[in-house]
Amino acid sequence: MAINWVEIRQRYVQGTESTAYLAKIYKIDESNLKGHCVAENWVKLRKDFQLETDRKATEQAQKKAIETLTQKNVRRSRVWRNIAAMVTRRLGTDTYLLEELEAEKQKLEIAKHQKVVDQAVLAKITDTIRDLTASLFDTRAFRDLVEIFKMACLGERLEDGQPTAITKNENENSDASYEKVLRSEVLKTLNEYRESHNRGNGTGKASHTRQPVQDSQQKPASSPVPTKPATAPVQPAKK
Repeated sequence: MAINWVEIRQRYVQGTESTAYLAKIYKIDESNLKGHCVAENWVKLRKDFQLETDRKATEQAQKKAIETLTQKNVRRSRVWRNIAAMVTRRLGTDTYLLEELEAEKQKLEIAKHQKVVDQAVLAKITDTIRDLTASLFDTRAFRDLVEIFKMACLGERLEDGQPTAITKNENENSDASYEKVLRSEVLKTLNEYRESHNRGNGTGKASHTRQPVQDSQQKPASSPVPTKPATAPVQPAKK
């Protein structure tokens, strides 16, 4: 019966079995098998095969990891888009509520200055004002939720080995840059809402106006360094 050396070599190269085990399985003399192993350099072929297998496995693992990171970036970006859309919708709703609130405040002022003050009317208007105020968008609580989500994103990016800060050399089309733009849009919308809220309540004074929300990742603008005025050169006195 002819010996299938191609099959034996393939089994040795692609496996971990010893020459003694293969000689026993195929019922051949081990010295004969070792002769083929040395002549055709099976040991080197096995090492090369193992290295190639490890390389392919590493590529597959890295490819899978990259796909996972991309999916995470898409998920985070989708949440930022939803946040921006929700703030925009609430801004439109609160614009209507602020108009109603201003109208009720005017009714309250008119009722207070009547000759005969109707306490029932005052109580009804006061209740309406309280309900409208309670229905307004709580920007402070929402800002806290946004900050919590932002910290969760930073922690997730740190765990995955992704950059947690935007650098000048980073691609503008990257997911991190997209998250930064969305976060800026959310903060901008919140500031616009606060301005309209202050105008609706008539709080034009600076002491009652909240400070605009700033992105914690943006560096504060540095104040310009004052320059000394140029002094005219002293002319020598004529003799």
